Amino acid sequence: MLSLQITMRCILLRHGDKSNPLNDDTHLSLSANGLLQAQSLSYLVKHNQLPHPTHLYSSEINRSKETLRFLQEETHVPIHSKKEFDLQDSHENQKKFQERVQRGIHFIISHPPDSVLYVCSHQDWLYESTQLIPLNKKYPYESWPTGRYLLFDIDTDKIWHLEKEGRLK
Repeated sequence: MLSLQITMRCILLRHGDKSNPLNDDTHLSLSANGLLQAQSLSYLVKHNQLPHPTHLYSSEINRSKETLRFLQEETHVPIHSKKEFDLQDSHENQKKFQERVQRGIHFIISHPPDSVLYVCSHQDWLYESTQLIPLNKKYPYESWPTGRYLLFDIDTDKIWHLEKEGRLK
């Protein structure tokens, strides 16, 4: 049996519950439950149920940054917001969106070995990313409820292997 050489880890995460789920306003903050989900992410890392991050990335939208805030306070790893992880813009066709998601994936895998990245984004970006990343096998990731996360090990061939999945409570 071949042993895989894992070079990095990546947690793809959907932001916590937003304050008004029927409103598509990108400036909405997290709801009370969303804040609890964000705190639970920090708890999981503090208690070694998820790996300690070396990098925290979010979309530019508030609720993604807020989801990582408690983890940032616990670990002192700064949050970097990147347009590559934003949800699809109304002026962006599907091809342009896929190209931007692909740039985000390339950005992730360009990190040095032993990196542990947390990427907090949105349902459309996360769905599209799991269609584009080279997975060791296909998984049914059509639904991304708030707080859902997938922990991947990424090998030297840049193949992503699902290690753990869950949902923040």
